[in-house]
Parts: sequence; C-alpha cells; structure tokens
Amino acid sequence: MDIEAIKGNEFLGLTGRLPRPSRETHGGKPELLAAAQKRWDDAKTWAEQNDKLRAARLAKVDATERAGRDRAAAADDARAGAKQAAIAAELRARFLAAGGTAAQFEREKDELVLAAIKRAALDGGDAARYAGIM
Repeated sequence: MDIEAIKGNEFLGLTGRLPRPSRETHGGKPELLAAAQKRWDDAKTWAEQNDKLRAARLAKVDATERAGRDRAAAADDARAGAKQAAIAAELRARFLAAGGTAAQFEREKDELVLAAIKRAALDGGDAARYAGIM
C-alpha cells in the first residue's frame, strides 16, 4: 500500500481500539458507510503490514546481535583454551620432572589445570604467571 494513499486516514493506528464502521455508527447512508469501511480496512491492512515489517527488522537485528555475541564467546573460549593448554604444557613438564608418568598426567590433567587456575586466582604471587586465564 502506498504511503500517500494512507495519509489522512482517520482510522490509522486506531483499528485495534475502534470497531469497524457499521450501519449503527454511520446512519442510513450506504455510500458513507462503504467509504468509512474501506478507510478502516485500509488502515488495518497498513497496520498489519507495518507490524510484519517491524517484526522482520527486529528479528534481523536480534540475529545480528546474537551472531556477534556468539563470535565473541567463541573467541573468548578459544583464548581460554589456548591459555589452559599453555598451563597444561607447563604442568606436564613439571609433573614429568617430578617423576610422574605421561599416563598419570593425562588421567589427572583436568584436575591439575583447575587446581593451578584456582591457585593463581587465590595467590597473588603466582597469579602473574597465569594472568588472564579466568
């Protein structure tokens, strides 16, 4: 529907609150009733089309924002994974140097990395080495 065709329509924005014109509201003049009903119908059609367009625009904005948040979360996960891998490599070297085996380290790796992260968070002296892992 053309915007020029809807300008000046007294029912625009009111079709949800005002009932469609009827014989009771427009007396005994059928031509006036028909014209009022057409204007009401046009306003309702315009509102429905506008609502659909608005919903589509909002969905597109939401999808764009969601994609941005997902990309940021994936980047954060990748950074955290890389930092945890670096911690695991350092801990593995220490574990093997202390007499542990590679198999033992692999079994206990998750617990050891988590313990190192917790220590770094609690101990300010060691925290510099693991800065940014959480």
